[in-house]
Amino acid sequence: MVIAWRVMLMTILGREQPGLPANVLFSDIELRVLTHFAQTSRYAAPATLADAVWLTAKLGGYLGRKSDPHPGVIVIWRGCSKLETMARGAALFIHHDPG
Repeated sequence: MVIAWRVMLMTILGREQPGLPANVLFSDIELRVLTHFAQTSRYAAPATLADAVWLTAKLGGYLGRKSDPHPGVIVIWRGCSKLETMARGAALFIHHDPG
């Protein structure tokens, strides 16, 4: 239920409060992953909540063409799932202690 709540919140706030800071719903590591994804895909780094939700939707398969509607809960859920996996991997890499 917590995941469903977060996905709904992303969907709604991404549309209705797009100017909020991205860290309202995204952790630091998630924002680092999204920033890296944006750089490697030639998108702008996520400065606002709308940017972070859009990048999450892109991870979920959203095409983001000008005529496309806002991303829905299914594509955002898919993106969240990928983002969580990527963030866990990044956290393991960052906190890895070879000694």
